[in-house]
Amino acid sequence: MCAYVSEPLPPPVDPLQRLPELLLGRNVRWSTRRLAGEPVRALTDLADSLGALLIVVGTKRPVRKRRPVRDALRSPLAMRLTTTQHRPVVVVPLGSPGSADPA
Repeated sequence: MCAYVSEPLPPPVDPLQRLPELLLGRNVRWSTRRLAGEPVRALTDLADSLGALLIVVGTKRPVRKRRPVRDALRSPLAMRLTTTQHRPVVVVPLGSPGSADPA
């Protein structure tokens, strides 16, 4: 018989729960919105209506250390936004390039 026992994983943390704490005392306007429809069109319409200077999106998976840009842009949403916007698009990877090196 072979067994492996590990420590229990901590519960997942919703990043939006920490946002007010992280931005406290900084001169940053932010809000959350629930959008419906085709994601690129919905984000573009919202950015236009707010006069946003840039759009920030995240990735669903961590990026690999050897290919961070390629992995970050592998998302169809990130790729379409970066190629269709007249404003900058910042793609924030899940984790940092050095935090994990998935196969």
